[in-house]
Amino acid sequence: MSYAPARVTVDRRDDDSRGLRAVYVLSVAVDDIVERLGAEVADQLHRTIVESLKAMCRDQDDITTVGGSLLTISLDDIADDAMADRIGSRLYRAAALAADTVAPGAGQLIRMGGARCQEGESVSEASRHATSALRATTGRGRPPVRSFSPADRRHRRRELTVEETVRDAVRGGLVTPHFQPIVELDGGTVAGFEALARIEGTDAPSPAEFIPAAERLGLIGPLSALVSRKAFEAAADWPEHTRISINVSDVELPDPRFVDRLTAAARRCNLHTGDIVLEITESVLVNSSAVTSRQIEALHAAGFRLAIDDYGAGHSSLKYLSEWPISLLKLDHALTHTIGEPRSDIVLRSQIDLANDLGIAVIGEGIETPAQADALRAWGCRFGQGYLLGRPTPSPQFTRIDGAAA
Repeated sequence: MSYAPARVTVDRRDDDSRGLRAVYVLSVAVDDIVERLGAEVADQLHRTIVESLKAMCRDQDDITTVGGSLLTISLDDIADDAMADRIGSRLYRAAALAADTVAPGAGQLIRMGGARCQEGESVSEASRHATSALRATTGRGRPPVRSFSPADRRHRRRELTVEETVRDAVRGGLVTPHFQPIVELDGGTVAGFEALARIEGTDAPSPAEFIPAAERLGLIGPLSALVSRKAFEAAADWPEHTRISINVSDVELPDPRFVDRLTAAARRCNLHTGDIVLEITESVLVNSSAVTSRQIEALHAAGFRLAIDDYGAGHSSLKYLSEWPISLLKLDHALTHTIGEPRSDIVLRSQIDLANDLGIAVIGEGIETPAQADALRAWGCRFGQGYLLGRPTPSPQFTRIDGAAA
């Protein structure tokens, strides 16, 4: 079930709510009802719910239908959040009971999110918050009614702050690469570095915050391109044949200009494409299209090395290991952190053996303890990456890493 953006009937109170108005967005799983009971029953159910809600509302309250599956209810004179929650529960129960009178059990297909206008907020803003609360009701085991809480507001304010920081950073070129070493586990030689995006500034958000923000804003492509350009410029001064790994986003990969742009950027910095590793998450490969497949073949033909990033994070498929020109397999840090659990060790060893048999080198990510490094080395994992071996830094260190040595 998908949710369209909620709308409300905005009247003179939209700019003068002063915290006295509450908005509820109620969702009816119309597609499920049509599939089970037919369109006629779905229409009847919708009309019955609307009439039930109208009977509870006053003349000054608004009920708006959005896209056939969403109802937006906007109520005046809501004194506080507790009152808003009580009214929201009553509206939900009325809608669910009305649905059950038309089709027993249909009330279980109803979800509702609510939000009360805070000082300075318009009804439209509260409507967006209510829709956000509605989305949070989806998923097994979640309650069917949810209010946009003070914690949600703090979280959203933080998101907005981070989004503004990301816009400014991409616009001003303030996204820079930090380099984390990739180390040969047998001996500790630094084989290369992964370029990881960072935003400059003392109060800059972490990657866990700004990467999702860039994705929400549609800026992950420009951000990745900025990091790649700066990483190539830095790698131009490195010892010959030191590998540089960059992450390729699912936005960049299908771009028909991507291969030529990347090849030209490498040429400008006098880098061999064979020393450049392009890390592609396995989720992108699993959901690949014909366009993605052609791009991967084109990148391979241009000489770039291809790595599957976050392998084992939930989308594992053996298909692309044998069918596509993969040079490196990066084991997700979650797998590394299960080392020592007997059943997990068996699975991990088998994955490493399979990659080695296919001629694919393995990198263990997220190595934090000597025991993890020792186990991976013993199982045939050639390379390692993680805080034990080196943290991301603006200036890479090329010296041998003692933490990897046997």
